[in-house]
Amino acid sequence: MSLRVIIMVGAAVVLVAGCSKGESSPGPKDGSDSAISPAETQEIAEEAYIYAYPMMENYRTMYVQAIDRTAPAYIGPFNELHHMTELLGPQFKDVVRPNNDTMYSMAWIDLRAQPVVITVPSIENRYYSVQLIDMFTHNFAYMGTRATGGESGSYVVAGPQWAGTKPGDTREVFRSQSNFVYCIVRIEARGPDDVTTVNRLQEGFRLTPMHVFLGRSRAPAASGITFPSYDGEKVKSAKFIDLFN
Repeated sequence: MSLRVIIMVGAAVVLVAGCSKGESSPGPKDGSDSAISPAETQEIAEEAYIYAYPMMENYRTMYVQAIDRTAPAYIGPFNELHHMTELLGPQFKDVVRPNNDTMYSMAWIDLRAQPVVITVPSIENRYYSVQLIDMFTHNFAYMGTRATGGESGSYVVAGPQWAGTKPGDTREVFRSQSNFVYCIVRIEARGPDDVTTVNRLQEGFRLTPMHVFLGRSRAPAASGITFPSYDGEKVKSAKFIDLFN
């Protein structure tokens, strides 16, 4: 995210908070008439919130699935695929409207230290897809039947700061605008009797840190980070900027 956007969001929230207390918006220091009115301030704040909302919802999902080990929706740590080994029904509410004709594997990928290599098995005559979603909720890359074909292969997923080169035994590099990526694998299931076959295919998908893929013993260190707790009430208030930043 650009510094300009963060400053705009922060300024808008401060202005709205001030206006809600009956304070007027600060005027320009040069004496001109270009002061932002309360109505304009509210409009800017609304646009900023709309811009931020998808990222806050994405963070909520990441927090309960990969960070908070006490959450019922927790699936495992970063950079590990979690396979759902049964077809989903209406009781599953972690995501909106899951498919009942595909089986899922999910992972949250942390790209702060290095890229991760996704290896897919050969899957012929059956639909599958690997969806990659950045923190802005952009679907920035797909692998699978329609996007890359049914052949096996390895793909590099890299963060915005990575300056390396594509290993020769990988097929493509997918660039994320954020250092955290949601990975969702879907494999066609042709009914309950097909579940065992799909489970075997799920085991063929792998996430491998770049240093391991390259045969190096030492992993680069990730930058330090403290994940804030997701606070649903704060998200609904002007304090959403605390989580957003």
